[in-house]
Formats: sequence, C-alpha cells, structure tokens
Amino acid sequence: MTASATRPETPRTALASALDAPKRPEIQGLRTIAVLLVVLYHLWPSTFSGGYIGVDIFFVISGFLITSHLLREVDATGRVDLARFWARRARRLLPGAYLVLAATAIGIYVWVPRLRWPQFFNEIIASTLYYENWSLAHDAVDYLAESNAASPVQHYWTLSAEEQFYLGWPLLMLLGLFIASRFGARRRVAIAAVLGAVVCGSLVYSLHLTSADSARAYFITPTRAWEFGFGAMLAFVPTTALSRVPTARRAVASWAAITVMIGAGFVFDGATPMPGTGAIVVVVAATAFLAAGGPTQWWAPLAVLDRRAVQFTGEISYALYLWHWPLIILLPYAQGHPNDNRALAGILALAFILATASTFLVENPIRTGRAMRIRVPAVSLTFALLGAVALVAPSAAIRLGQEKAEDRALTIARNIAERTPRCFGAASVDAEAPCSNPDLDRVLLPDPRFAESDRPDNLACASRPAGEPVVPCATGNWSDPSVPKVALIGDSHARMLSSALTALAEQGDLAYDGYFQSGCLWSADAPGRTKYVAECNSFKEKLPALLTDDPGRYDFIVTTGRASKLEGTLDEKAGGLVRAWKTVTDLGIPVVAITDIPEMSPKINECLERARRDEVDACAANRSQVLLDSDPFTAAAAKSPGGRVIDLTPFYCGANTCPVVIGGVTVYADFNHLTATYSRTLAPIIKRELVRDGLLHR
Repeated sequence: MTASATRPETPRTALASALDAPKRPEIQGLRTIAVLLVVLYHLWPSTFSGGYIGVDIFFVISGFLITSHLLREVDATGRVDLARFWARRARRLLPGAYLVLAATAIGIYVWVPRLRWPQFFNEIIASTLYYENWSLAHDAVDYLAESNAASPVQHYWTLSAEEQFYLGWPLLMLLGLFIASRFGARRRVAIAAVLGAVVCGSLVYSLHLTSADSARAYFITPTRAWEFGFGAMLAFVPTTALSRVPTARRAVASWAAITVMIGAGFVFDGATPMPGTGAIVVVVAATAFLAAGGPTQWWAPLAVLDRRAVQFTGEISYALYLWHWPLIILLPYAQGHPNDNRALAGILALAFILATASTFLVENPIRTGRAMRIRVPAVSLTFALLGAVALVAPSAAIRLGQEKAEDRALTIARNIAERTPRCFGAASVDAEAPCSNPDLDRVLLPDPRFAESDRPDNLACASRPAGEPVVPCATGNWSDPSVPKVALIGDSHARMLSSALTALAEQGDLAYDGYFQSGCLWSADAPGRTKYVAECNSFKEKLPALLTDDPGRYDFIVTTGRASKLEGTLDEKAGGLVRAWKTVTDLGIPVVAITDIPEMSPKINECLERARRDEVDACAANRSQVLLDSDPFTAAAAKSPGGRVIDLTPFYCGANTCPVVIGGVTVYADFNHLTATYSRTLAPIIKRELVRDGLLHR
C-alpha cells in the first residue's frame, strides 16, 4: 500500500472532501417549481393566487442543504468553521443580491417620483443589511405605513430571513456540539435535540402569531424558522434508511408532493393562514419530495425535472427571483402607466435574460473563482462589507438629503399657512364667502413630494397597545371657564382634523382633548376591516369612563372616522355609531359628527409631482368613484338625540370631481388623509358651523 493511501486525512482535506456533495437534479427541479410559482404569482396574481408558497419551498430546500452541509463538516472534522461557512454563503448570495440592489437603486433614482424615495431607499438599506423582513413587519403594524407603495426590493424579505437563518443555525449546531462534549452524548443526537427544540418552538409560535397578528407573522424570522427546520431535520435521516423504501413508492410520493405544491399555488390566496396551518401543508409536501429523492422509473418526476430547460431554470432560480420583482415595480414608473399583459410577458422574458447573465457572468465566477484570493474567508467577508458600504452610503445620503429638503418644504408651508393668504385652501371654495386669489394659482403647499409628512404632531397619544391607559392630547386653555371644552374622538381621520381644532384652540375659541386610536371608529359595533382589533376593543372599553367620570368636563363631542371601515347597511353603520354615542347623549352632551373625506388613488401625489402647476386638474378624481353615496355619520347624527352634523364635502369635492389642490394647498397627505395644512384651512368653516349650532359663542 502506498504512503499516500495510508496517510490520514487532515481536517482541511477531510472538510474539502465532505463539502463535495453529489448534485441532485430533483432538487434543482424543485427550485424551478418554487421560483416559477413565485414569479407567476407576482405577474398574474389572480391566476396563481397562492404562488407565494414558492418561498416556503425555498426555505425547506435551504434548511435541508445547509444542515446537510454542516453535518458533513461535523462528521469530517468534529467542528463547524463559522468563518468558512459564512464566507461561502457570502460568495454564493451577495454578488447577485448586491448587483440587483445597485441596478434597482439607479432605477429608483431615474424613474421613481421623489416622494417615494424615503421609503424605497430605506428598503434598499434594509435589504443590503438583511433586515428587510423586520422592516416590513414593522410597517405591517404601522398605521401610517398604510400608504406605502410596493417597493422594488420588498421581495428581499425572504433573503433577509434566509441570511438570518444562516447566521443563527450554525451557532445552534455549535451549542449541540458543546452539549455533546459536556455530557458525552453523540454529536448528531445532541445537535438534533437542540435544533428540534427550536423547530417545535418556532412552529408553536408561528401558529399563535399567525392567528393573533398575521401581518407581522408573515415576515419575521421566528415564525419562519420551523420551515427551514423541517428540511434540516430531514438531513439527520440516514440516506440508507430512505433508500430502503421501494422506488415505486418514492416516485408516487414525489408526484403527490408536486401535486400538493402546485395545487396550493392555484388554490391558496390571501385568506390562507400563512405561515400557520397553510404553510404546514406546503412544507410537509416539500420535505416529502426531498425525502423521496430521485426515483428513476420512467414515469417518475425526474423524467420531467431532469430535462435541460428545467435544470437550467433551477440553476438561475436565485437570480430570477432577484430580478423579476424590480422589473414589475419599476416598469410602470418608467413607462408612465400600469403593466398590461404584453408588458408582463416582456418582464418575464427580460427577467430570464438578466438572470442568465448575472448567474454566469457574476455569481458563478465569484463563487468558484480564485481571483484576488476571494476564497479566503477574511477576503470574502471584507468584500461583502465593502459591497454593503457601497450600497448603504449613497442610499443613506439620498435619504438624508430628502429629510433636509422635507424639513425646509414643511417649514415654508407652515410659515405661509400661519400668514393665511387670502383665499388660501378651503376658503377658495367657500360658497358662502366667494373668494378668488390668482396668486395662489402658482402655489402648491406643501410640496407634494413631502405631503405625506404634513400631519399633526400628536402621534404619541394617537395609538397605543391593547391594555395601556388612554391618555388624551389636551390642547388649548383649559383653565379659562369661558372657553368651551370639547372631546375629539375617532381614528386617524379624527386625528387629521385635529389640526383644524388646534387652530381654533390657538385662537382661544375652544380647548379640546383628543382621543385617537388608529383604525378605530367610535362605534358600538365590533371593529371592521382593521389590523388593530385588540387595540380598538381596549380603547373603546376605557372610553366611556373617560367621557363621563368627570361630569361637566365636556360641553360637546366632535367625532369622525374612516367611514369605509364600517360594515353593514347604512342603517347598521349608523346604528353602531348612535349606540356608542349614547354614553354621552344620555347625559345631554351634544355630539357633532363631521362627514368623512374621499378615498383617493394611492398615487395622487405622484401625479402632482409629475404634473406642471397648470396641469394639476388632471390629477383630480371622479366624485362618484371616491366618495360614499351616503355618509353614515350624517345618518347617525340624524338619529342621535342632540346630534349635529358638519358636512365638509363641498370643501373636498365639486359637482363632478374631487381636486387634489385647493386654494394653493395640497389636499392629501396620502390617499385617505388630509394634510395638516389643508385641515387647518377648514377651521373657519368648522367654527362657523359650531356657532350656528350654538356650541360656540363667537
């Protein structure tokens, strides 16, 4: 026997041998199924309503492959080389990801209106640093983020969850190795016990949070870890044990798993609990497919999955996932109109071309090449850091520049509004005091690029977790007994009108307490379509005592809200409002209901930013399409003892259209909230109506 044959392997050569795992064409085929489900869902969501489950399939594949890789390393060397592992992951994932982020950032800069820059460049940063899933989870429960547009990089949430898995999973395996060495257990058994406990905990938490807060549960890593974990647990099953299953049975299992996964792509939709019970079906199917391996009967799935086109799509699946979504989002900005079917087909073709180019010209050479010693872990991680800096620095600079421009624009708007030019804002459409000021034809305040930030500054008391005390925002001179005392109650639409009441309070006309809860109307009915059910119920439980425990505190109550969130017929909507108001109307306290505003297009301010000042009328909306036929607040006021109504509809809409600029003022902060600037211009109209009702005396 030669010396070379008897020489024991060093840890380095053993590791190299262990990492040379055989190629499995069925896994490449599964990648193809997963990526096509996602891409087709994003292109034609009404047809492939459940295609988002391709993400869950990818998580299972990643869990299986990465755990298999790490277990081979543990078997060969008795350890996990974290630097080497993370460097390999960086070389595999970051070149393509950073390339697409850089191209997308350029596209945003060139084509996207500036009002979207803060959100989009924030998400570029979040995606670069791989916390995009947590950023989206925060926005999912942030009421003010409701107006956010679909970002061209929001699909990076899946990559963020995956990178977080790659960071944490080997550390958990090291914990298993420590337990094995400390207590004399078998390494694989100890590691499996640690990972199994994490998988079980994640699954239980996922089922709980999906039921309690599905919007947040969808994105965060703790609710997704079990999906990686199902694939990971399969890696502990000996290949010999799986191979003893007759190949015919494995072929049937493969076809059954494929049927379940593709079927879910058509059957699942937005109402399917994900990543809860709905994900279990898909994850079990994907795991079963991997367990079945690649049975070779002529009728087995491999006969299809091993075809060149399928294998090629699997090879470029990562890049295809990266490229397709930015194209879908950016093309409408570039061409000035939504994507039609021809554009969507072109996007699909272009995504394949870009994915092919980036895979073979960027990703593969960096992953496998030895140039610049990039395979050395320290070098790989250094290049990863430099790439992140190259993306984050300009994005942060652009974001900072926008913030400074926003501060200047809003300061200018406030200064001009405080001087109250003749016919400014709502005064220009007041039929009782006709007014015209041609100078305002050249004014647009606030700048529509920053209108979304033009809101009242009382957010701190406008939203609170369930169970927390309700503390109102007190505004005005409460010590003066001659000043009428008011409670303003409702959701963010009531808060948006607080700017008008603040203007009246500054003039000494009244003092008010603001009781606001995001997404929560002052109605006795259960919360309608809102993601703040627990918070709303808690708020409404506490509200009656706050309004009645101090008799005589309030002379009258003002309320409004997002009427489209009320459910049922007009009578049912009004009835719920009347029952809630009964708490105070039984005490003889009048309730003043203010009609709700129109719900405009999400892109109204994008239209304003693009339009010349003399073209803003083109951004107006058809009144019949954005305004409710019958306002429930008006109906409730008519049914409530002592109820009054202030109808502000004429100050939002004309006979046929609802403009987005009135009297030189940008009306909307987003599609369903007024700017604080326009709200303040409503103060004289509201005061006039309150005086007529005998609630104010001057």
